Amino acid sequence: MGPKIAIIGGGIGGLTAAVALARRGLAAEVYEQAPALEEVGAGVGLWPNAMAAFEPIGLAGKVAQLAAPFGRHGVRRPDGTWLMCIPAELMAKRWGAGFVNVHRAELAAAAGRRARPCGHPPGCPLHRR
Repeated sequence: MGPKIAIIGGGIGGLTAAVALARRGLAAEVYEQAPALEEVGAGVGLWPNAMAAFEPIGLAGKVAQLAAPFGRHGVRRPDGTWLMCIPAELMAKRWGAGFVNVHRAELAAAAGRRARPCGHPPGCPLHRR
């Protein structure tokens, strides 16, 4: 029996770590503060380097099918005007892909993982930010 591995957080990092560990034959449990991964507040933005990280663990194609591409991405001022804007074509030319957004629950399903609720009360030290 191998080591017991707990991953705290069912976001992109936690789910990717769980998949990578599973590919190495190590089982990990993913624990999430939210009781369910629902639509509100569950979008995950992925830069090209995140998509590249999915490639060696076999998730890039699945995630690309689920993701919604952006025509451009960058940083806006509080009034909505662009401070910095990178068109998708430029991102694809420089980094091989553009910025995309995917629903966190769909990302978990693509990874073959289900994050389970932590079950701790509010204020749990594992969930302090």
